[in-house]
Amino acid sequence: MSAPRSARVVVGIDGSPASVVATQWAARQAARRGADLLVLSAHRPPAVGLPPAALPGEDRDGHPRAGRELVDLVTRRLRRRHPDLRVEGAVEHRDPRIALLEAGRGAELTVLGNRGTGRLPEALGGSVALYVTAHAVTPVAVVPRRPAPADGPVVVGVDPAGTGQAAVDVAFDEAARRGAALVAVLAGDRVVGHQGFARRPVRPLPAEIESEEALLAEQLAGWAEKYPDVVVHRVLLDGRPAHCLAHVAELTGFPRPQLTVVGSRGRGPLAGLLLGSTGHDLIGSASGPVLVVPPDADRRH
Repeated sequence: MSAPRSARVVVGIDGSPASVVATQWAARQAARRGADLLVLSAHRPPAVGLPPAALPGEDRDGHPRAGRELVDLVTRRLRRRHPDLRVEGAVEHRDPRIALLEAGRGAELTVLGNRGTGRLPEALGGSVALYVTAHAVTPVAVVPRRPAPADGPVVVGVDPAGTGQAAVDVAFDEAARRGAALVAVLAGDRVVGHQGFARRPVRPLPAEIESEEALLAEQLAGWAEKYPDVVVHRVLLDGRPAHCLAHVAELTGFPRPQLTVVGSRGRGPLAGLLLGSTGHDLIGSASGPVLVVPPDADRRH
């Protein structure tokens, strides 16, 4: 019996090594959720006024042949590897950012590789991943070329302002689905006055540590009761949040995470318009998949 139409995972492909890994990762997530998988290739249209079908390398409908061939190849392979998974393919002749955003509306998850260097120009470059994660209304996973360990913890970056509760919700849900531990990280710079360009880090006072521990516990309150089988580790780290999350294994001694979850909005003057510096930096530096969750994400999963 196929999954309901609303239960869908979308993965964008362009033939790059990162998108190949992203496709395999997306298929596993769809199978874990009992969802369908849509494999999407999108290519920016040619200049206005130039008939698409007249361009070399395109079919009579104006779609890049490389895109159609790639989608057909990937969907065939996925169907062989996951015979119980419903896999569909689509090729769109328009801006990939818009195609992915629209395909992801109502989906449980949209998946992208973090580097696009495949056969389709302007398909899934880093700027596309940043744009989609910044504007999507549902969770978006950005997957690097390096495979993630299947037995590592799920890591979540906790926003001290309390605006990342959707990310915490999704992180607990992902940990429960995977039977993984959850590492909840509260990170920040503790830097005071400086002389010239030299700045010196300051060791936090015991009272400050106690205050941050209480804040972290408050942000996680209620979730442990909702997910009693998830083992939670609360961690305070001193440093830029993106750096701490990207290097959490080295900084804490925990195994390399299989997934890192962050919210999609920062707390600066452009909050609500941009991805946020933590998510932006993390997408380019993390060694494993990063799941970016908007604050108003539909959390039906």
